[in-house]
Amino acid sequence: MAIVFLILDGLGDRPQRMLGSKTPLEAAETPNLDRLAALGSNGLLDPLGPGVPMGSETAHFLIFGYPLEDFPGRAVIEAMGKKIPMKPGDVLCLASFATVVPHGRRLIRQRLAYEHSESIDEEAMVSLSKDISGFEYEGITMEFRYTGRGEGILFLGGGLSPHFTDSDPFGDGGPVLKVQPLEGAEKDLAQSASEALNNYLLWSYERLKDHSVNRGRGEPFNFLVTKWSGRFPENPPLPFSAKYGLKGVAIENGPLYVGLARFLGLEPIEVPPEKDVTRDMDQKVKCALEALERGYDFAYIHTKAPDVEGHKGEPLLKAKALEAIDRSLGPLLRRVREDRNFLLVVTGDHGTPSSGNMLHSGDSIPILFAGMNVLQDDVVHFNERDAARGGMGRLRGLDIMNIILNLTDRANLYGVKHSPLPVPSVLREPVPLEMSSNP
Repeated sequence: MAIVFLILDGLGDRPQRMLGSKTPLEAAETPNLDRLAALGSNGLLDPLGPGVPMGSETAHFLIFGYPLEDFPGRAVIEAMGKKIPMKPGDVLCLASFATVVPHGRRLIRQRLAYEHSESIDEEAMVSLSKDISGFEYEGITMEFRYTGRGEGILFLGGGLSPHFTDSDPFGDGGPVLKVQPLEGAEKDLAQSASEALNNYLLWSYERLKDHSVNRGRGEPFNFLVTKWSGRFPENPPLPFSAKYGLKGVAIENGPLYVGLARFLGLEPIEVPPEKDVTRDMDQKVKCALEALERGYDFAYIHTKAPDVEGHKGEPLLKAKALEAIDRSLGPLLRRVREDRNFLLVVTGDHGTPSSGNMLHSGDSIPILFAGMNVLQDDVVHFNERDAARGGMGRLRGLDIMNIILNLTDRANLYGVKHSPLPVPSVLREPVPLEMSSNP
């Protein structure tokens, strides 16, 4: 029994006028995905619920079968991906260098540094980071740790709450936002964190705007916008292998996804990134199949390509990226056809519309299951429209791993209690009752 789980980031989209009212996936020539759809059972996925736009981090968390109440915050996941050490209770957020311009008493975001990472002078960014690395406000310490590409992790000391808002407006031309506490049980601690963070951001601006690195720059990196706060948990969730009885590996080259793998207990294999999408996918598919040969049960593959092209607002570019991915899927198609004990799952994590002004959309995402024990349906093309009439129907993120366990004969009978923890999989090594001595 072997499983490959392929997630095409930002897969979902909307009908595009320039593509004849087809989505990029409908317009793309994807013979391998279509053959897989014809061999399998298809449906639509809503990671949280219909119409709810999701980020990659929370969508993946749900798709891997973990409830959002266990999610520690994206900053924690990013820090794990970048090998930033943390201890239980640490509160942190992601911080990005940005160019801002004053407008009255407000600061307007012009651009983020990492969006133009090819032109970043890393030595200059390290110099900027050193001058804002430490700060204290009413006993609350702030420590900024630069991680590259114009980004870093900001640690907030003092036993605080991570439940506060972002300062990043998530769009150029918008004002930097005041950090505010979220309503809830930890509001007082979140209020303290918010006040300290607002003071740190304004203090950093004063130090950055006149920094020698920024003098004479047309677009100085003079501000640090923050987002995605989190807290490293005292009790992390049950690791993937213990929860599902599957030895899993993650084939990836992005810090967020490597961090997620580490947090959930999937072994990350970081494949060197390739600019050419087909070559990048070729090596990921090869790596996944080799991992299965080495005894892994579950290989997760991720590609960012559809999401990257979708964010450019060019539907045709997104279609071309999907075609490039499809050219790498021949080995997976052959494995589905030849191995009765192999299961392939292909889906996305969210919609990334290639037109309009939404960052991500809540549109449903096509999903296919092909291989072991799958009841074949009548769908012969892999896309949003055809998947809507597939045999899997409409699924949510927390359904997916249960379906995988069922199809691979790993699902535990509901209500059976063979473990102190409520795991959905058959235990590989249940604890036997033993006599005090051999009879």
